[in-house]
Amino acid sequence: MGTDQIYEIAGFKVKIVWDLPDGQKFELPGFAPFLSKILSGSVDGTGVGSEVGSEVGSGVAFRNDAHKVLPLNETEDVRFEIVSLEEMQRTPVAKYEQDIEQDMEQDMENDMEKDVWGFDIDNGRCVLSKQDNFYWLRIFDTKGILSLQMEMERGHPGIRTGCRLIHMKRVGTVDKNLSGSIAGTVMVPDPDHLRFALWMGMAFAVIPGMAAPVHASVIIHQGQAVVFLGESGTGKSTHTRLWLHNISGCSLLNDDSPILRFHQPEKAIYIYGSPWSGKGRAYHAEGYPVAAIVRLEQAPANKTHRLHIIKAFAALYPSFPPAYLRDEWLQEAICALISEVLKRVPVFRLECLPDVSAAILIHKKIFGEPTEEALQELPQEPTEEPTKEPPQEAPQEPTEDPPQEAPQEPTEDPPQEAPQDPTEEAKQKIRENLPGILKQDKNEA
Repeated sequence: MGTDQIYEIAGFKVKIVWDLPDGQKFELPGFAPFLSKILSGSVDGTGVGSEVGSEVGSGVAFRNDAHKVLPLNETEDVRFEIVSLEEMQRTPVAKYEQDIEQDMEQDMENDMEKDVWGFDIDNGRCVLSKQDNFYWLRIFDTKGILSLQMEMERGHPGIRTGCRLIHMKRVGTVDKNLSGSIAGTVMVPDPDHLRFALWMGMAFAVIPGMAAPVHASVIIHQGQAVVFLGESGTGKSTHTRLWLHNISGCSLLNDDSPILRFHQPEKAIYIYGSPWSGKGRAYHAEGYPVAAIVRLEQAPANKTHRLHIIKAFAALYPSFPPAYLRDEWLQEAICALISEVLKRVPVFRLECLPDVSAAILIHKKIFGEPTEEALQELPQEPTEEPTKEPPQEAPQEPTEDPPQEAPQEPTEDPPQEAPQDPTEEAKQKIRENLPGILKQDKNEA
């Protein structure tokens, strides 16, 4: 008999149905705080999901720490069915299965022409393929053995996932070479492969609904979110730690893959914690309005400025799921989400050193001059701690634009420009110039 569990992730109702021989006998890291205790009939009150609060009888199934409360749909937004790989292979559901298998055997140089893409993950390789409205994700282990297969369809909330089962000791030790029935063990999917597949499936399901995971670290300050973007190794985690250690009232929402969402009724951009948080392991079922987005770059000195539409688009675009940026349908939905973000949220570039001065600089840019109470530690360099100098002293502060340039290129955009919608002409320029912009910024989709 299957075991059903319902989660609240970024305001979406996500059901996972475990239809495995041993049921669901292990806990996926990071998922417990998102478990809805009211809606999951399998929850026994033993503490799983104890960090999640709910309101009974209010029509609200989940409250994320009073920051964003959303009513859940009567039917789930996303439904994952987890079965054994053998069960899935006995009952294929897509009519193009054999054609896709043949495409996968062809040289990877022709993948884009065949609507098949391959990419590596930490402990295996993924292949995403599509034909018409059907998509397949396959994950192979380091030996090239198929570990997981996921089937998705446009406009359909159901996502079927077949997993090769391995033995896991009840204490959590895994031996992938074991086979047969062994006392003290249960048969489970590879946890790492399954967590990544659920991330891909979640992204596939919510992107058409104006939401998407982004590669980012998120700091919460004054009830608002600051989203830090950058390539792996740029220093996102390092920079967020500077905020946590030196600016009071800060907390870490997520350190790897939060979910960015446009709420159409409120015309607001929110960002949510998710069960996928990388090394930071910050699993918080909370959502906050986005105050600013900052793209980080390593540099020999600290300086920052606000980006205008085309550059801001190029700063955001590479942080969305790369495999889905290769698909025309999903790419259009991601670009629509970015367009809504650009209308409502300022985007900055921060060229910085890994020091507290960089955190103070961008904090001031976003929230204004900090008070003494807002800072736990102040930098000693006078150039990084200005006190409203008269205009003639501005050239002594390299992080601020020279006053004589202010009329042409102000460091702060005029208030009337912030909510301005991208025009059709700007959108066309984005499309025409995007490849060159991405190359210039050393980012690849």
